[in-house]
Amino acid sequence: MTKKVCIIGGGISGLTTGFLLKRKGLSVTVFEKSEAVGGNIQTIERDGYTIEQGPNSLLKAPRLIDLVRLLNIEDKVIAADENANKRYILADGKLEAMGPKSFINGYFSLNTIFSLIREPFVRTKSPENESVAEFVTRRIGAEFLNKAIDPFVSGVYAGDPTNLSMRSAFPKLYEMERDFGSLIMGTIRRKVEKPDPNFPRTFSFKGGLKTLIEAMANELGDAVKRGVSVENIEQNENGKYIVNGEKFDAVVISTPAFIAADLIKSRDENLAKILAEVNYPQVAVVVFGVKTENIKKQLDGFGFLIPSKEKTTNSWNVVPFGSFPRTLAERFSIADDLRRRSPRGR
Repeated sequence: MTKKVCIIGGGISGLTTGFLLKRKGLSVTVFEKSEAVGGNIQTIERDGYTIEQGPNSLLKAPRLIDLVRLLNIEDKVIAADENANKRYILADGKLEAMGPKSFINGYFSLNTIFSLIREPFVRTKSPENESVAEFVTRRIGAEFLNKAIDPFVSGVYAGDPTNLSMRSAFPKLYEMERDFGSLIMGTIRRKVEKPDPNFPRTFSFKGGLKTLIEAMANELGDAVKRGVSVENIEQNENGKYIVNGEKFDAVVISTPAFIAADLIKSRDENLAKILAEVNYPQVAVVVFGVKTENIKKQLDGFGFLIPSKEKTTNSWNVVPFGSFPRTLAERFSIADDLRRRSPRGR
């Protein structure tokens, strides 16, 4: 008898789970409370612009490449501009290109350079609950944290490195120190699964990231129940889960943590309390188009990040330059990080 699986939440996690389980022969039902699936991945096409309301690109990884090929959308992949690998940091009101030259152009002090050279000889091990800030300061120093890691963490997580768990946010780096005693030695010695070299490192799709979402939703078809919320999960005497009146053999919760907390409160109060305390910084995306002839300086990178210690009149921390010129011509996009104004967002 075919096993039935209920998936609560039709974002990228829920859709991917449903798609892969269906391929394995299971009967799946995805409940999504809104009419639009994809969660934070939402694409708008307007006036010739492809506008991403959430993430604007993907980095290649073996499992992601496999997913793209399973969905038969590899022909819709668009590689980012070659300059997309270049990143800038705002420092003293000027843009500094990040990379090897950062260590010879004066961006980092000699103390930081020597600390990086000494990194393989730092023998202390990371405590299990060490923060990103504590880890980086211990191994390399405060300047490297403030000038390189802080803006990166703000850009990726909209978070504070002093409050972010190293083991959770950067598990591979945590494991490198644990297994090899050094980040540099770990990078050299660790065997890394290499993605297909013929696949672009940074990419999107024709029509934006919604192409990936729509492909999975189409594969799932009527299994996706849009506009249907789930208020609770029950379990009968036979071990079956009851969701919205239907019986299932298993339930996958792929919602934000605070919603998951409400769903499991009656079954596990301690876990529900932990989930309810997970912080979600509010992030707004502001997109505007600018004619290229009005731009005096060539924009030759993915964008720039702003360290939290940089004195600015706003809280922006990611400014992409439009990395996909074939679909985003004459476009800027600015990701406005509002975490300092609203420390908890839902």
